[in-house]
Amino acid sequence: MLRLFVLLFAMAIPMAALAVEPDEILDDQVLEARAREVSKGLRCVVCLNQDIDSSNAGVARDLRLLVRERIVAGTATTRPWPSFRHAMGTMSCLNLL
Repeated sequence: MLRLFVLLFAMAIPMAALAVEPDEILDDQVLEARAREVSKGLRCVVCLNQDIDSSNAGVARDLRLLVRERIVAGTATTRPWPSFRHAMGTMSCLNLL
C-alpha cells in the first residue's frame, strides 16, 4: 500500500509543476520574467484557485499567450489591464492593485 502511495505521489509531482508550455516561453529572458510576474497576478477563470501560470485549463493558456503578446507589444503594465478586468471581472485578479 505504501508503494502505491509513493508511486501516485511521484506521478503527481510533474502535474504540480507550472503549466507554461515550452512553445509559450519568450526568447527574451527579461520579457519572459515580466510575463511570469504579470501571470502570477491573474487567476484562472476556470480553476479560480490557481494563477494562470499554474493552470492547465485551455483558457489559462490563451490568457498566458495574451499576456506575452501584450508584453512583446509593450502594452503591458504592472497592473492588470482595465480591459481584462472589464472582460473577466475582478475575481480574475489575484492581486487587486
